[in-house]
Amino acid sequence: GRAKELYELNDKISIEINALKTQLLGFTKPALVTEGKHDVKILETAWNKLHPNTTRPFEICSCNVVSSNIEEAGVTVLKPYLETILPSEPSVKIGIFDQDGPGKQHYNDLLHFGKEKNGYKKHRNGKAYAMLLPTPPSDDNHWNTRERCIEFMFPKEYLTDGYVKHE
Repeated sequence: GRAKELYELNDKISIEINALKTQLLGFTKPALVTEGKHDVKILETAWNKLHPNTTRPFEICSCNVVSSNIEEAGVTVLKPYLETILPSEPSVKIGIFDQDGPGKQHYNDLLHFGKEKNGYKKHRNGKAYAMLLPTPPSDDNHWNTRERCIEFMFPKEYLTDGYVKHE
């Protein structure tokens, strides 16, 4: 029944958190950790457009490291991952939450983080930070929808099937 589903969901989330921790332990640069799998490609493309031929001074990875159809899997992994960052982590991790219902809820409920200051929260041990996606400068109509995820930070002409074109 419902209890079995919750145990299975918890097991899947634990597997994702452990896989993410293993992946991130190899990083010595700060790491920007996103909710969704597609967010990584979007941010990498944006960086390369804004800073061509420049080495990125930070890693970008997703919390959604296990292929799964669990709804909101990324956000439910991002929150506990950031909360359990160890002081011995080799680099700082920065979690970025979507500005949607689940993203805001998990961001607001973060444990071991101080109050929001200058648009972000800092973990007590200084090894993790968290922020909500910023509101884009041009507040287009599509940004006013309920789902404020990274794809919607771009003008509609750059979107295809809900994702940014990678040209």
